[in-house]
Amino acid sequence: MYSLGIDIGTTSVKVTIVNNENSVIASKSLFSNANIESKLHPDHIEQSVSKIFETLDKSLCAISQEIGQEIKHVKHIVVCGQMHGCVLWDSNTRHQIQNSCENVSNLITWRDQRCTVEFLESLPVSQNSTNLSTGFGCATLLWMRQNCCKFLEKFDSCGTIADYVVAVLTGYSKRLMCYQNANSWGYFNVLSQKWDLSVMREANFPLEILPEVVAPGIIVGKLAHQWHGIPTEAHVYVALGDLQCSVMACKPKENEAVVNVSTSAQISMAVQHETLAIHRTQDDSGKSPVVRVPYFGDRDLITYASLNGGAVFAEYVRLLRDWTQKFVPDVTEGDIYSRLLEETSEQHADSGNKRKMTFSPTLFGERHAPDLKAALHNIDAPHFNAPEIGRAIAAGILRNLRSVFDSGTRNELLKVAHVWACGSVFTRNRFFREEITASVFDDVNVSFSRNADAAYGAAISIISEVAMK
Repeated sequence: MYSLGIDIGTTSVKVTIVNNENSVIASKSLFSNANIESKLHPDHIEQSVSKIFETLDKSLCAISQEIGQEIKHVKHIVVCGQMHGCVLWDSNTRHQIQNSCENVSNLITWRDQRCTVEFLESLPVSQNSTNLSTGFGCATLLWMRQNCCKFLEKFDSCGTIADYVVAVLTGYSKRLMCYQNANSWGYFNVLSQKWDLSVMREANFPLEILPEVVAPGIIVGKLAHQWHGIPTEAHVYVALGDLQCSVMACKPKENEAVVNVSTSAQISMAVQHETLAIHRTQDDSGKSPVVRVPYFGDRDLITYASLNGGAVFAEYVRLLRDWTQKFVPDVTEGDIYSRLLEETSEQHADSGNKRKMTFSPTLFGERHAPDLKAALHNIDAPHFNAPEIGRAIAAGILRNLRSVFDSGTRNELLKVAHVWACGSVFTRNRFFREEITASVFDDVNVSFSRNADAAYGAAISIISEVAMK
C-alpha cells in the first residue's frame, strides 16, 4: 500500500510516494514558474492554474517512469498546498489534470495585496476567529464581491489551490475544505470548527459558494480517471495545509519546535488542546503575531508565520543579478547563488565571531504590522561584501522567527528544547543551515531531516491514520 503526497507550493510542486512503513519510494520536485505579472495591477499577485497543473502532471509522469508498475500500488492520494489563497471554478466544467483549465480563475495567492488596510477595516470583525489580512480567502472574495461582482457570478465553487486539485482528481464529487485551510481563510471559529456565518452574512459574503468544513483524513472520493498508472480505486482525501504537513513530516515531540523556511517562514510547536487553553489569552485579541491554528487530531499548533522567508534572500539575489548584468549581461541568478555560497567554512569561522552586522528581514511587512520595512544595521568595512550580507540576511530571517515566537510564548510549557529545520531553503542554501545552528538556535539541538517537507508529511498523515485503523 503506497500513499501519494502532493504539495502545491508557491514556487514549486512536489510529489512523493511513501510506503506503509513511511519510507520514500520516489520523489520529484519541479519549479512551476506560475506567477502572472500585471503592470496594470501590480498589487494583484496571481498564479496560472494551468501552469501549476502542467508542473504537477510532469512531476508525477517522471515518478511513474522511474518506478514503473509499482505506481499501481498507490491507494491513497493526499494533496496539500499554499494556504490562504483562493481559486474559483465552475463545477459543471469537467476536465482532468492533463487538460487546460477552463472556467477557473487564476490562483489569487497569499501574497496578494489588493485588500488595503482601509478595505479590511471596513469589514465586520469576528470575535471568534483570526483577523482578516490581505491575501486571505475570505478577504479576497469580499473584495471581489465589492469590485468585480459579475466575474464572481461565473463560478459556483471556491477553495485553496489544493482544494481545487482534489476537486479535479475526484471529478468534483464533493465541495469540501478541511479546517486547517478554512482557518487560513479567516472568519472561521477554531473552537467550534465552523464558519462564522453571522459575521459573514453581515459582510454580504457569497455564502452559496462556500465549501463545507470537515476534519483532515476525510475521503472526498475516488480518483476519477487513471493517472499515470495510478488506478481509479485510489482514495483522494480532503486537502491539507502545507504548514501542518511540514510539521507532521518532522514528527515533533513535546517541546520540539519546527522551523520551516521556503518562500515564507514559520516556527511552530504542537500542543494538546488542554495545554493551549492555558495560553489562549496570548491571541484572544487576534493581534498577536503568535497564533493558534488547528493541527491533527487533538492537537493544535502555536505558530508564528512570517511573510519574510526565502523570498527575501531571492530578492537579494535578483538585486545582485540586475547590478551585475550591467557589466556582464549573460549572468544568471544561478551564477549569483553559486558565487555567494562559495565562501569556505574557514572564511566564515574567521569572520563570524567578529561580525556585528544584522538584518531586519521584514521586506514584505508582516500580517500584524504591514508597514514594517527591512534594514541592514551595523555595517562595517571588513564585512561589507556580498557573502557576508547574504549571511546577515539568512540569520535575520531566522532570528526574526525566534524572537517573535519567544516573546509570544513566555511559559516554561512552551520552552523550545529541540528544533527541527525543514523547507526548501535549508536544502538549497548553506547560509541558513549554518546560521540556524551557529547564531540563532545555538543554545538547543538542531536537526535537519532529509524527508521533512510538506509532500512527505501529507503522505504519512494518511499512512499513519490507516495503520491505526
